[in-house]
Amino acid sequence: MEKNYMQILREKAGKTLIAEVSRLIGLSNCSKKWVPLEIHMLQVFLLLVLQKPSMKSKNREHVKYINKRMEWWKQRKLQELISESEAIKTKLNKSAKNKKQSDRKAFCRLMLQGQVKRPTNL
Repeated sequence: MEKNYMQILREKAGKTLIAEVSRLIGLSNCSKKWVPLEIHMLQVFLLLVLQKPSMKSKNREHVKYINKRMEWWKQRKLQELISESEAIKTKLNKSAKNKKQSDRKAFCRLMLQGQVKRPTNL
């Protein structure tokens, strides 16, 4: 059985993620100069680290990618994080476009066959 997100947060990957989120939030307590950047840093961090690797990825893959991205974040390898994020976004856009085209083809095929009332998942 696949783990849910609460179980992931209880593992090492989740604990390191929560520790880093706490650190980023705590920056504003240390110095006033971090207050304007704190929310932006937190948003960027969460978007880069928690992005799903693919449309149908499993929780086991999520843990693997969170660990890898947390290492990159700690090593300040932001270019790798951004590059991976852009590659995933491009791949997801292509798959969404292909799904839309296949839905159109299925609709046209059903209409040509005269199956107007047939329920579809379009």
